[in-house]
Amino acid sequence: MSANKLNGALLLLLAGVFLGGCAHSSAPEGFLLTAENEQEDAFGGWIELEIYSSSERVLEGELIAVDGDSLFVLEKPRGWKLVALHGTDVREATLRGYDPQTGKYSKWTLLGTLSTASHGFGLMLLTAPVWIIGGSTATAAQSHIADFEYRDGDVVDMRKFARFPAGMPEGLKRSKLRPR
Repeated sequence: MSANKLNGALLLLLAGVFLGGCAHSSAPEGFLLTAENEQEDAFGGWIELEIYSSSERVLEGELIAVDGDSLFVLEKPRGWKLVALHGTDVREATLRGYDPQTGKYSKWTLLGTLSTASHGFGLMLLTAPVWIIGGSTATAAQSHIADFEYRDGDVVDMRKFARFPAGMPEGLKRSKLRPR
C-alpha cells in the first residue's frame, strides 16, 4: 500500500471515529456559549426531554425555571412558547450547560495525525493510530462533558442551569420571554 493511500485511509478512519463518538445537541447555532462566557450569561441551558405519554414526545428548548416539582421550558419547535411540565412527566432529560468546543480537540487530533507523515512510513504505522485513538477518545469525552443526565422526575438538580434558578419570579409576564 502506498503512503498516499495509507494517509487517505487513516484520515477516513479518523473522520469516522469523530462522527461516531461525539455528542450532538439540537440547540440552535450560537445558543450555547463557552463555559467561561456561560457564567456571565443570564439565560438557561439547552434541555432535551423525553416525556411520559402515549406518543413518546420529545421536547427541547431553553430551561427557564424549576419551581417545586415543575419545569418551565421555552420550547423551540412551538415558536419559543413557554411550556410547564410536572417533574413526574419527565422520563429522561439531557441538559447541555455550555458548548464543549470539541472542534478544538478534533483539529489537534487531525494535525497530530498528519504530523506523523514526517516520521517515516514504518514509524507512522505506530504513531498515527496512537494519535487517532488518543485524540478521538479525548474528543468523544469532551463532547459529553457539558451534558447532564436526569431520569424519572429527578428535576431539582437542574435549577443551577435555569434562567431563573430560584424559580419563576412573581409577576413575570411569561408571554414576554424571549430566547437568546
